[in-house]
Formats: sequence, C-alpha cells, structure tokens
Amino acid sequence: MQRREIDLVELWCRERTPENGWKHHPVVPQITGRHIDLIADADGIKTPIARLRYFGSPRGEGSWVLHWRDAEGTFQIYRNLPAVDAVSEILDFLASDPDPLFWA
Repeated sequence: MQRREIDLVELWCRERTPENGWKHHPVVPQITGRHIDLIADADGIKTPIARLRYFGSPRGEGSWVLHWRDAEGTFQIYRNLPAVDAVSEILDFLASDPDPLFWA
C-alpha cells in the first residue's frame, strides 16, 4: 500500500461527506497495516462501513479486495466485486453501488 493510495482514500472520504455534514456525519478512513477501514461517525457513534484490504508488496504491486461487515462485526469478502489492481476501482464501486451491505 502506497501513500498515494491512502491519500486517494482520504480525499474520497472528504468528498463523500457533504460539506455541511462534515463535522456531524463524516466518513473517515482508519489505516491499519494492510487494510483501510471506512468508518461512518454519526454523532460520536463510529460504525465500520467497509474494509479495503491490500494484498501485495509495499511498492504497490498488488491487489485490493473489498470486505463488508456482517451482523457479528466480522469483515467478510464481498463476492460481487473481484480483486482489483487500483483502490480507486473499489471507491468508484462504493460511490455508485446502492448495496445496503454498505450504506444501510
């Protein structure tokens, strides 16, 4: 995972949240090792929306896999989107997909 990919996710999160809602309902990235969790923060209640997991080398030669969070709080591979080379492909999918697994 490279810094430019992290920057892209951070920018996507800022753009995803309406400016008037930024302080109240932001979507924020939480970077941990080889994955980035997208967290919704509604009035201080933090809820993981999705996990973007990176498989590959630190040089950026790898793939990204999207995960959803089940009722038990465990992340599961989202089978309707295969692994992709660029994190932007997952972000585009999330921005255009109304799947209630992520945005309910």
